[in-house]
Amino acid sequence: MSLKHMLFGLAVLFTFFTFNMPLSADEAGQHHGAGEEMLIPNTVPGIWHEIKEHEEELDQIIQSGELSKVHQVAFEIRDLSNALAEKSTELPAAKIANVKSSVERIGEVAGLLDQYGDAGDQEKTQAEFLRLGKLLKFIETQYPESALKSAGDPHHGEGEHKHHH
Repeated sequence: MSLKHMLFGLAVLFTFFTFNMPLSADEAGQHHGAGEEMLIPNTVPGIWHEIKEHEEELDQIIQSGELSKVHQVAFEIRDLSNALAEKSTELPAAKIANVKSSVERIGEVAGLLDQYGDAGDQEKTQAEFLRLGKLLKFIETQYPESALKSAGDPHHGEGEHKHHH
């Protein structure tokens, strides 16, 4: 009987971890093979820069109608946003709470972007992308103006990024 209970417990744990992982390596890399290759910067400005670059890339993917590529970038934005929340220890507690709450919503939006993108639903994918943009704008307001900019980043202040087109 105890062996049965132990095996059942292991099966429950396996099921829990299999279905509740935020993103498996297989899922992340199923179309592009990027998966675990995305490097997350170590600084808040570096992470924010990557989030904004990915937001621009996602916009271009959606505008071009390549909806099967949406999930990859959406989940990378989610992962970058989670890293941003973890690194944002300098903010007042209320602002940290606002960032974390918004990051949770970004996780939900990423899931919907994946769902609607895979379904080929341009209108709903676009609507979720707009929701993502609003969440990112709100997150940006939680930081002092200089906190998201790196003095060593040549892209800040130029308006256009070198790799834009």
